[in-house]
Amino acid sequence: MRTMNSKTQTIAAVVIAACAGAAVTMFLLKTVEARGAKTIFEFPLAAKLQRFEVVAGKEQKFKEWMDYLRRNRVAAVATLEGERTYFEAVFSDKSGDGMTYAYWLTLKGEGGKSVESSTGELDKKHLEYWNECIKKGSRKVFDGEFYLTPEFLDQTIAQHQKTGWKIGSCSLGLLLIDQLRPSRCLLPALRASRTHPLEALPHD
Repeated sequence: MRTMNSKTQTIAAVVIAACAGAAVTMFLLKTVEARGAKTIFEFPLAAKLQRFEVVAGKEQKFKEWMDYLRRNRVAAVATLEGERTYFEAVFSDKSGDGMTYAYWLTLKGEGGKSVESSTGELDKKHLEYWNECIKKGSRKVFDGEFYLTPEFLDQTIAQHQKTGWKIGSCSLGLLLIDQLRPSRCLLPALRASRTHPLEALPHD
């Protein structure tokens, strides 16, 4: 049998390695696709960014509204459960044309209740501010490309959807933070120090 010279052996080794690498890559891609096709959520999540125009002359009222929600943080957090809202934040911006815009960023599970169906005092007050401060027909929904969440967050939300975890009056948001800490006694302190998320948006 003829023996291969060193150059031929090197080329053969490179070809074999390349083929093996391609096979491993295809296997990993198929595995990722298979995992991605399955969802761990009972109520699939959706991240949404919406923009609303603040009625001209109501900028101070808008600030009063945000202050009201900050002061009533515990009650605001309590509304998230029924809305299946896991994160909510509000941003504001004054554009070059002098108009003020409010941006709502949310991470929600499907099938949550609407704020209009609530009989809670905070929700009623929230709707009063909304109707006074937000210009009707100004809603703009931005196209979402994708969002990233760490595995511990996905697992915690999925477990919450199945069992409805509750620890006293703690919010899910604080529960998520607490999963990373050895002591479960930190929740009251965190609740007192963190900025609150807000409840779900009314339909425009």
